[in-house]
Amino acid sequence: MCKFVCNICGAWNSSKTPQLDREAVSCVQCKSSVRYRSIVHLLTSELFGRSMTLLEVPTIKQVRGLGLTDWWGYDGVLSDRFTYTNTFYEREPRMDILHPGPEHTGQYDFIISSEVFEHVHPPVEEAFANVVRLLKPNGFFILTVPYVAGEEVTVEHYPSLNDYKIVEIEGEFILVNRTKDGSIETFRDLKFHGGPGNTLELRLFGERDLERKLLTAGFREVSILKDNCAQFGVQWHEPWSRPIIARKEQFSFPGLLVWELARQVESLQKTYAEQCQGSQPQTIEPGAPSLGTLDSLRKHKELVLRYDKLAQDFSTLRTQVSMASHSRWLALGRMLGIGPRFDDQG
Repeated sequence: MCKFVCNICGAWNSSKTPQLDREAVSCVQCKSSVRYRSIVHLLTSELFGRSMTLLEVPTIKQVRGLGLTDWWGYDGVLSDRFTYTNTFYEREPRMDILHPGPEHTGQYDFIISSEVFEHVHPPVEEAFANVVRLLKPNGFFILTVPYVAGEEVTVEHYPSLNDYKIVEIEGEFILVNRTKDGSIETFRDLKFHGGPGNTLELRLFGERDLERKLLTAGFREVSILKDNCAQFGVQWHEPWSRPIIARKEQFSFPGLLVWELARQVESLQKTYAEQCQGSQPQTIEPGAPSLGTLDSLRKHKELVLRYDKLAQDFSTLRTQVSMASHSRWLALGRMLGIGPRFDDQG
C-alpha cells in the first residue's frame, strides 16, 4: 500500500501498488506522475531548503522562472507564485533554446526542462550552454531526459543531422537528411515520443556523459535525485532517467525578501493545515516542510538584521570620525605634532 499527498494539487492518494511508475498517472486529481512531482520536489527544495507542496509556496514575483515546454498541470500554479513563463518551440510564447534572444540573457532564477533535450537539434552542447547564459549567477536548471545509468557515452542516432524531413511512405516514417557536405542519407525504424510521427528522439544520453556536458557548459555542480520523498509520492525504483539539478551557484533569496517570505510562509502553513484537518492520515505530516522552511527563513532574517545593525554602526562611526577629523582643535594638534590622527579616506 502506498499513501501520499500530491505536492502539486494537494490531493490525498492511496494505491495498492507499492511501487509507482515514473510516467504512469498516480494522482487521482491532477493526474501527475512521479516525474512531475519530482520536479516540484527539486524546485521547492532548492528555493526553500525543504520539500513542500505548491499550495504552501508563497507568492514571490521577484523570482523569475522559465519553462521549456513544461507540464500544463503545474505551469499555472508556478505563474501565480513566481514571474514564470512556459515557452514552446512550435507556438507562442516561443523559445528555441538553440537561438534564444539576447533579451533573455541572465534573466532567470530557474529553468525547467522535462523530456526536451533528447529532441534538440545537434549539437546539444550549444543548448546546454544557452541555458547557462539565460540563468542569473545563482540560478539553477532542473532537467529530465532519458539516460542510461552509469553509461559513459551518449548515443546520437543521427550524428550528421543537418537539413532533414520526416516523410511517411506506405505507413512507415522515414527520415531523409541532407548533410553539410550535400550528401543524402535515409533512416528507418525511427523512435518517437508521444506516438508515431510525433516527436523524434535524436539521442539517448549516457549518465556520465550528460554530467560532463552540463559541467562543460558552465554549471558548477550537477546532482542527480537519489533519495525518495515518499510523503509526496516521489519514489524512484530504477537508477536511470532520474531528475537532475544543475547549479551555477547555490540559490539564495535577497535579504530584503526574507521578512515578506517568513510572513507568507507562516500564513500559508496555517491555511494549509486548516484545509487538511480531518482528512490527514496519521502517517504523513504535510505541514512539517513549511515549519522547517519558516525556521530557516527566521534564521536568515536574524542574520540580515545583524548585518544591517553592523552596517549602521559602521556608517555612524565613519561619520563621527569624518567630523572629528575636520575639528580646528585637531588641525592645530596636527600642526604641533600632538593628539590623535584620523584617516578619513577609508
